[in-house]
Amino acid sequence: MSKQRHSDSHFQHPPSTPAAHPESRVVLVAEDEEALREIAVAVLQRAGYLLLAADSAEAALKAVRQDGQKIDLLVSDVYLPGCGTSLFQELIAMNPQMKVIFVSGHPRDVVAAELPIPADAAFLEKPFDTTDLVALARKILH
Repeated sequence: MSKQRHSDSHFQHPPSTPAAHPESRVVLVAEDEEALREIAVAVLQRAGYLLLAADSAEAALKAVRQDGQKIDLLVSDVYLPGCGTSLFQELIAMNPQMKVIFVSGHPRDVVAAELPIPADAAFLEKPFDTTDLVALARKILH
């Protein structure tokens, strides 16, 4: 894999297979760490979800507006450029049924002391196992 990426592209819409998964839910992965974003997208896509991905809150909102998809699950770094918790607030206003998994390199209690994290929001501390991400997404969405 080439280390150089399209620097002007902040949005990825990985290929999906809707015919194979007609009931697929749409997941938005908002993560500024490229490697983690790509891994999360790949494992969630293999699990049958349709994916949108962005490296900032601004790019995520732009992607949602351009794509027109209803987001079922947001997987967001809480310290995402542009603020992951603000992204959640804007998206939940668009779709009150949307679920969230916040991820961070800091423990939940440390993050919660700094940022407004809903008490019922799912949380994964980095580094996390990809099987934990898929299992949590399934638990939340099904």
